[in-house]
Amino acid sequence: MESLQGTALTNIARTATATSADFSNPFIGARLTLYIDVTVDANSASITPSLQGYDVASTKWFTFWTAAAPVASVAQTSYALGPGLLASVGGGFTDVENVVIPATWRLVMTAADSDEIEYGVGWALS
Repeated sequence: MESLQGTALTNIARTATATSADFSNPFIGARLTLYIDVTVDANSASITPSLQGYDVASTKWFTFWTAAAPVASVAQTSYALGPGLLASVGGGFTDVENVVIPATWRLVMTAADSDEIEYGVGWALS
């Protein structure tokens, strides 16, 4: 199977919830890996990643995954998401979830407050 990768959100300082561009998933049964790199968190800010899928019938976005815990410190975190994945997949992921990745998806990083936090998010589909 081929793979795709890209940047969901560039590494900059933010003080509010951020939503990525829309991405296409051309693969049936694809697995998505998210890489979050928090580089500055001077104010103990926190962000919670979630993923939304697009429903063409209703033309609305729906949340299909939210991280179990917020990211709240300078660190690199990674998430493995896809059909059939189990927590025992290994690889040092922060979280592993058995979810289907929709044909069109986007990332939402929800800020807990207006404190500044600097981060970037990369992704890979395979």
